[in-house]
Amino acid sequence: MSVIISAPGKDINEFIRHLTNDLRTRRVEYAIIGFINSQGQPIGMIEEKGRTSWVGFDLSNIIETALKLKATGLLLLHNHPVASKDNAQLLPSNEDINLLKEMLGRIESAGLEYCGFWITSNGHVAEILYQIQYSKILTSQEKISEIDINRFLSVDLKNIVISLTKTSLLQIYWYKIKEIYITRHKYLAHILKIRYWGSEDEVYSFKMSLEDENDTEYSGSMTIEEATKAYDAVKELLNIAKHLQGKYIEYTEVKVTLSDQINCGFYQKDYEQSAFLYIGSHPLFLKVESLDVIIETIEKGFEIIERVVNKNDET
Repeated sequence: MSVIISAPGKDINEFIRHLTNDLRTRRVEYAIIGFINSQGQPIGMIEEKGRTSWVGFDLSNIIETALKLKATGLLLLHNHPVASKDNAQLLPSNEDINLLKEMLGRIESAGLEYCGFWITSNGHVAEILYQIQYSKILTSQEKISEIDINRFLSVDLKNIVISLTKTSLLQIYWYKIKEIYITRHKYLAHILKIRYWGSEDEVYSFKMSLEDENDTEYSGSMTIEEATKAYDAVKELLNIAKHLQGKYIEYTEVKVTLSDQINCGFYQKDYEQSAFLYIGSHPLFLKVESLDVIIETIEKGFEIIERVVNKNDET
């Protein structure tokens, strides 16, 4: 059973500020669960120590504890440790977004108010649901719907976020790489350049999307490191497919995971080959040679990044 300790501050704003400062120099991840009463005051908290880049806790136990304390609201906060004092890593991971989705369902079932899922890093702070709505961070639409965002992101919570994040605003630049149609789906690829207010550091990501005939968009992302590995992996996949062409094989399948949200591969039955591309949870079935679009996307994406970086260096 986790130990409940006293919570600092007279309201959520002060509570987050205190913890942001307290977690600033810690080199492993900590999860803080705050229990809030009907007046918006923190009435207790639980602190869970994790590892360098991971921390876990039992959400069912947290909900049960909140109800025993007669709390009306719940918030989660965890830190992203960084090596440099000049950096802040406020973007949520896929695991963070999955946990957020689970948290929203659990607290709604328990009749609790959502008081934020916060990330703090090197003295800065961000709220994930607010980031998703206003900063277009990388998350596939099927994970958290616009309806859920509007339902849980109250006006009071928005005002708290704005107050706390005045100096850590997220700015994203979009650079289009490619837009083509593949088997009645529109394939879109972008490079995103992400920067925080007051920081000169820029983070680049690949964003890939599919739009079906109903204009429903499915999207996924790759980090620079993932894209570098994906380039070689997809090339090798195409080489394997080419080597197997014309050979009789009862059945074989080759799959490559490009990121948590993107994977592709091909299968061969007898002499016939077919490829698949998953972006988010949406499958697209296509010719094997069409997977070359991924290689083209990565090549052109790195060209854009090099051009943007060189232009920034000139200025």
